Amino acid sequence: MNKILFISVITVVMIVSVYFIPYYSLSVDRLKETYYVGESITFTGKQTGCNLSCDYHEISIFDENKTTVWSSTIVSDGQPPWIIPRMFWNNENMVGTSEDGPIVDSPGEYTVRYETKTSSVEKKFTVMPPLTDGPKNSIISEGIPLTLYVSNQSFIHYTIDITVVLDDKTVVSDTFDVEGQHSFHPFYLELGKGRHIIHVESDNGVSLTREFEIDKETWIVVSYWYYEEDEPFFNFDIHDKPVGFL
Repeated sequence: MNKILFISVITVVMIVSVYFIPYYSLSVDRLKETYYVGESITFTGKQTGCNLSCDYHEISIFDENKTTVWSSTIVSDGQPPWIIPRMFWNNENMVGTSEDGPIVDSPGEYTVRYETKTSSVEKKFTVMPPLTDGPKNSIISEGIPLTLYVSNQSFIHYTIDITVVLDDKTVVSDTFDVEGQHSFHPFYLELGKGRHIIHVESDNGVSLTREFEIDKETWIVVSYWYYEEDEPFFNFDIHDKPVGFL
């Protein structure tokens, strides 16, 4: 009798675990680190796996004071049939914003929150002032020499599309190969004296924005890095002397 009771209890626990415990993961993907006022905030919320929360998704954006500036609730029909254990339902629910996503009106630090009935995940991003309010020292034909080096340093993402916008002009848009991790591609520019904004972005949503000043010949190195245990990122270095690479 005790054996039958034990088996019955184990069976009930297994059924509850299979159907009710959340066997899934949530992530926020393709969210850039930096946006500008007036730019659409685009990203994707991904749910892999399933349980009772398969059909409900809420996405919100809130500021540093926890004030919600945008939210959206989505009800989908992705719920698996009851006869299929949810822990084996390895579907992907993709929800998020399109190219016409929400626009944040004020600069600052913000957070995207993606949640289901039983779990949630958050990811931070920054909204910068519009470029039209930034430096006016645009690229000119006869100015201070700037050598910009761009490099892919990731053996995992061995090719990556990188775009570089200097002030409001795209100066680099190309595919970069890691090539043994020793390739630094130079781009020769001339700038007006004063402050400038450089914005770098990859095709997988990684971005970096920096302000810098120039009053003499300058060398800048922008490199893309990604290790399997970390998030991908851009590194930015600025020098007032020529740069050497090994």
